[in-house]
Amino acid sequence: MKVIGVSGSPRRGGNSELLLEQALDGAKSRGAGIEKLVLDELEVNPCRNCDDCLESGVCTTQDDMQAIYPRLDEVDCLFLASPVFFLTVTAQTKAFIDRCQCLWVRRNVLKVPDKKRRRGLFISTAHSERPVVFQSAISVVRAFFSTLNVGYDAELLFGGMEEKGQIALHPTALKEAFEVGARLASGEEVAEPMAPMVLRPIGVVRNMGEESEVILQADFAEALDGIEGFSHIKVLYWMHKLSPQGRSTMKVHPRGRMKLPLTGVFATRSPSRPNPVGISTVRLLERRGNILRVQGLDAIDGTPVIDIKPYLPGYDSTPDASVPDWVGRRDAG
Repeated sequence: MKVIGVSGSPRRGGNSELLLEQALDGAKSRGAGIEKLVLDELEVNPCRNCDDCLESGVCTTQDDMQAIYPRLDEVDCLFLASPVFFLTVTAQTKAFIDRCQCLWVRRNVLKVPDKKRRRGLFISTAHSERPVVFQSAISVVRAFFSTLNVGYDAELLFGGMEEKGQIALHPTALKEAFEVGARLASGEEVAEPMAPMVLRPIGVVRNMGEESEVILQADFAEALDGIEGFSHIKVLYWMHKLSPQGRSTMKVHPRGRMKLPLTGVFATRSPSRPNPVGISTVRLLERRGNILRVQGLDAIDGTPVIDIKPYLPGYDSTPDASVPDWVGRRDAG
């Protein structure tokens, strides 16, 4: 079992490298041969888009990547570590990834058969604690691993890392890295990371006071066929004005009323929540092509719409539903 760890940080001994070292130590504890590559200490030039590799699958740029390519061919597990810079991997890491274009050519243009599937781990740290801070980097690494026929089998992502070496103060991070490295190297199962979700807006709200229009993109117009038979519909929308702080809020006083109990956001209708999805049941007044005129939509002008569903009394109405006491106090003002 051969495991290579690639450190993409420009700073030695930083948080991502400390995690990488623990993961490699975990792999070593299961008998794996390990090697660490520090990209900042190597000469890895950016891809020049010269297309020389299209004929042979071989990169003609002469630098330290020429010694790395055979290592990538032989590896059984690949651990890649990079802190987040401007919402993606570092320049050193990106240059390394881009220089694997020749390997993409081998697989997708020259149709060279894949070797056995290898296991992969992505390690990353970030200053920000925002939930979305790692998503762009994850997309890049998933595409890179796929090119090498390496699975995106595990990830270690830690936000709030403001200082060098701060990860050592985290109660579980280094232990987690050691254990994940050991499990990957020994072929044991690991919890597969959840793939990022992508929401595509289907339209936009035009708020006109008591009435509103839901204007769908023209290519979704036919998806509305038959909706005229319903008196009410549900409109799901993305509350795009919510601040990053609002997406990190876990508890609120409902409607901002301090006399009401501090309550978890999932037990309220507060716009503050990790994924700011809003939903309104509205009266459907008219359909004109890709435009729905509705009444009762609780969304501001310009709000992206992400879905529309018909209101079905048998499914959407629960006559015997109960609610906490504070709901009655909220409604009473």
